[in-house]
Amino acid sequence: MRSLLATTALALATLTSGSLAEEKAGWLSRAKIKDGETEVASVKFYEGGRVKIEIAGKPEIAGKMKPGGKRKYDEQPGVEAKSPSDKAEETPVAEVKFEDQPGGDFKLRTPAGKLLQKVKRSKEKIKIAANEEMENALEIKVSESGDGKIKRGDKTLGEVKFYPEKGRLKLKDAAGKELFEIRIEGKAKPAMDLSIGALALPDADLRERLILMAELFHGGN
Repeated sequence: MRSLLATTALALATLTSGSLAEEKAGWLSRAKIKDGETEVASVKFYEGGRVKIEIAGKPEIAGKMKPGGKRKYDEQPGVEAKSPSDKAEETPVAEVKFEDQPGGDFKLRTPAGKLLQKVKRSKEKIKIAANEEMENALEIKVSESGDGKIKRGDKTLGEVKFYPEKGRLKLKDAAGKELFEIRIEGKAKPAMDLSIGALALPDADLRERLILMAELFHGGN
């Protein structure tokens, strides 16, 4: 898992950052993801169920609610159109279909409707699997210590730890080595959040894992 995460992170450049006031521009809350001192991605949440995912060196991804209980994610054009006739188009990358309503169980699918990941959630546990039967699922569960333990079957993959004195969350591998640090802004009070564990999914790319994290985080806030 470390090699997958490290390879992804090393391929990303540092995100340009400005003052908090300049960056906020209407978002309600934001999760900033760092690998060491390098910020590799951010996820922002807006009114109306809108989500924006920024990955360093990659096109921005925007999620918007659509009729039928779906949120569709599109890759945004990288350049401004010069005229209406050559307007750059958004590129669909994924959709989320909610079983009931946002905040509950959901499926992450390709734009054509093919299942990528199925997610079942409760207050104390999240399960993610690449099949309808939920076989070989990744499980993120609150332990007795209050940390988030990440397992697949009997194998421990890592943990999510919350550091209240810093207001930060950290994702660590099974050996306790830090993979990512997550800073959440805009919430009244930072707290433990199991959604970060989605970043540990070993058989998905960073974009897919960030969409999963965004949906899990958004549903709990």
